[in-house]
Amino acid sequence: ETESISIVNKSAAIDGAWRRGRDALLKDVNEAALKADPTKLPALQDQVRRLRESLEQLDGDQRLAQLSDSVGAPAWQDRARKEVWNQRESAMATCVSALAGVAEGKPVVDDAAFVGKRDQTAKSYRAWVESFVQKLRLAERLETAMDQARLLSEPMDDSDATTVDATAASLLSDKQMAWLTTDEQALVRVKALRAMGKAAIIERAALATKASGGAGEPLVIRRAAWRALGETSSQQWPANLQELEAERDMAAALERDMTADATLANDKARLGVLTAEIAAQSRVRWERAFVAISGRSDLDKARAMMAAIGVDEAKLAPAARYRLSLLSLAEKIAAARVEKADDEKLRSILDTFTRGMTAELRGTEPAKKLLTKLGELTDSQKSSGKAASLGSVGPGKSGWTAQPSPDGDSVVYTHPSAPMRVEFIRVASGGRDAKACYLAATELSVSQFLQACADAGDASHSWVKRWDVVNSADPRRGPRVWDLDNSGVRIASTWLDEKTSASAGDGSRPGPDHPMQWLPVTGAMELAASLGCRLPTVAEWSAAAKSAQNTQTQTNLRDKRYQAQMARAAGVQGLKQPWPADGIFRLASERGSPSTDDKLVTDTDDGTLWFAPVGATNDEASSSTSTGKETARFWHLRGNVAEYVTLASQGDKTAPQDVMVIGESALSPPRQERDQPLPIGASQASTGCSDVGLRLAFDAPFESLAASVSKLLASDDVWGFAGKAK
Repeated sequence: ETESISIVNKSAAIDGAWRRGRDALLKDVNEAALKADPTKLPALQDQVRRLRESLEQLDGDQRLAQLSDSVGAPAWQDRARKEVWNQRESAMATCVSALAGVAEGKPVVDDAAFVGKRDQTAKSYRAWVESFVQKLRLAERLETAMDQARLLSEPMDDSDATTVDATAASLLSDKQMAWLTTDEQALVRVKALRAMGKAAIIERAALATKASGGAGEPLVIRRAAWRALGETSSQQWPANLQELEAERDMAAALERDMTADATLANDKARLGVLTAEIAAQSRVRWERAFVAISGRSDLDKARAMMAAIGVDEAKLAPAARYRLSLLSLAEKIAAARVEKADDEKLRSILDTFTRGMTAELRGTEPAKKLLTKLGELTDSQKSSGKAASLGSVGPGKSGWTAQPSPDGDSVVYTHPSAPMRVEFIRVASGGRDAKACYLAATELSVSQFLQACADAGDASHSWVKRWDVVNSADPRRGPRVWDLDNSGVRIASTWLDEKTSASAGDGSRPGPDHPMQWLPVTGAMELAASLGCRLPTVAEWSAAAKSAQNTQTQTNLRDKRYQAQMARAAGVQGLKQPWPADGIFRLASERGSPSTDDKLVTDTDDGTLWFAPVGATNDEASSSTSTGKETARFWHLRGNVAEYVTLASQGDKTAPQDVMVIGESALSPPRQERDQPLPIGASQASTGCSDVGLRLAFDAPFESLAASVSKLLASDDVWGFAGKAK
């Protein structure tokens, strides 16, 4: 009967103690012994009962109760109960060992040693359990912190400033929680975060993979990797457009998955903190990439992300705001469809841009370079661009030295050995996209002609018709500034043939500064070519005349001084007196007799009968800008001598038959076709005319203001791209 008795419990220590005590009590008990002493049976039965009751009471002692099923994270409950049970078994074994004599069959159940041991053990056990439960609660909070994607450096929660890392360290170093260190479902995320933190520089690609959720990474790991990407000091993230696009995508995915997470969905405050962090960091990282990007197209793409990321331009640093302003400038220029000659529209855009730049933006190095170069490009009020290499075009091709103005609108060429200079002014004739035309400010003077002859190595050259004036009278009728003898061309001593010279008198004689005339068309073309020039086109001459309208009056036209000379010639007796209009350029419809050609162009008297020196007249005032800077100007586009022009610039292929005459001279009759190109007859083209000269022109490599600005905006320096990989 005794051998069949068992104690219902789950403690191996109690069960073992019952079996050992029972077996000890029954040792040497047999029928003969019981019959020999009838008191043994009741005593034995009492001892068995008392042992059983003592062990059952020990098993039911509340102080040695097991852990409640409600304590601990669900994933840990079984493991936690097992740890508590093992501790309880150890406590039971300690208490059972105080049951004196169990092994000998003499248990002393009420022994004071057993009671004291039991009470002491129960107290220690309860303290252990309470400590264990607290640590379980702490581990549960740590798990929640991981679920909330809290990083090691962050506090456990809003009520506990202890960091996640410090909490994890206390648990991982606690012997009571040693079983957690091998639990892949518990502290594995803490271990991963610690491993990430120990690696001072983790490969950015690996961090990006983790942050993007590769291999099913938990949210806290993804957030930690995302944070680490932005905090790495070896190479900033993001550093280019590709990384910025990857950053945008991973931030969006992280925010989306956080919003969908069950734990965070039940904690709106925490979710709000995390999403706000993503939004703020995304703006910071956008700016970081924007100022690091090297390449205009990439900047455009990055700017397109601003609205979605929520970037506020006003809150950006100067470097980023400067780049945005530069992108805006380029867009405005493109949207305005600025043509190469449309300076006013472009200048307005540039002026608005420069005035809108704050002192903060002006202080950035790229902005300083940009504003300096823009100032150089827009220095002149009328400049429409810049001509390059002026030293190697025009007279520069013949060895003359070029001295261009700062804005490139004019250039003075000086002869390498003679005290001679020619000024040219750039004109906009329309239709130019790769060159600029420079037109001489004055007509070609006779001294410049003579210098060209000397430079060409033939004083007479083929540029003038070889009139037979050595042994006979000069057949040219009308005024002349040059004569021809055995030594070649020389400046004439009088305006008319000395034998017949009679003048109503302005007191002048031909001089080196008077305009060259009586020059055949082919001679004018060859002469211009020898100086690296050509004859101007109608469009170029007209553009120059238009630009000079406000700075010059029509000077040295047929006036009362001409009328007086007509009367003088009519009154001369004996000799055939040249008429003032002899030898002048005439249209086919103007073939009347010079003796009756008495109609005037102007009812004034400018005091000059024949021609004024080039660049000099008594009623042309110098023009100035509002800054007082003297402006380059044209002289005698109208008046003095008429000029050769061509229908179009064809360089060396321009044919003599394409040459025409434009402008009025001091001797021209009144015409309705003022400032219009007029055809020249073959005879006059072969000899030249007394009142037709020429003005030099040449082409130069041209860069319009729009092209210059476009080139400037394409340079690395003004964007701050210098030294960065494209």
